Amino acid sequence: MNLDEALRLVDDHEDLYTGGLFEHYKGGFYRLLFVAKDSADHTTEVVVYVSLSNGSIWTRPFRSAPGVDAWNDFVTWPDGGKRMRFCSRKAVR
Repeated sequence: MNLDEALRLVDDHEDLYTGGLFEHYKGGFYRLLFVAKDSADHTTEVVVYVSLSNGSIWTRPFRSAPGVDAWNDFVTWPDGGKRMRFCSRKAVR
């Protein structure tokens, strides 16, 4: 995959954007780095993001099944509210 293909992959996911800042439901802020293909299964896409508190890099499946969002599914937040796993806080391109 060349750079243009990689950028198109990110552009294909309008709800995700490189450099986006997200708050996780358990606390902490994360910056989305990019959407990538799994090396073992080239059809599986993963979201790659970094913790702003300690620099650790994480991946999460983008979809658990066709049309089923695994990256940002609905979860119960500490305040008891049911919201998305990651709340967008700021767009940075």
